[in-house]
Amino acid sequence: AGATENGAGDRLAAAELHRLRGEHAIATARTIEDLEAGVRELRVGFDLATATGAEHVRARAERSLERYDGVADRRKDDSSGQLGDVTVLGDRRAGWDA
Repeated sequence: AGATENGAGDRLAAAELHRLRGEHAIATARTIEDLEAGVRELRVGFDLATATGAEHVRARAERSLERYDGVADRRKDDSSGQLGDVTVLGDRRAGWDA
């Protein structure tokens, strides 16, 4: 039983770690690619939490995804790949789920 519990605990920790890495990547993003990488991390965290049955971690990842999924598409500057509006950084931090 201990090995199974540790495995589930490891997957739970991994799910939360991916979510936090995604939040950090988004909060510190300087380019569209940074935002996209953060959203990918959030998706991995969501998928791991779902597979593990960790409802509280899945719910946090889902809230994060609802805030950030698609933000890169909305903020693209076609010529530079940079964030189109620096106010998005403050907007993202205001909704950060710690």
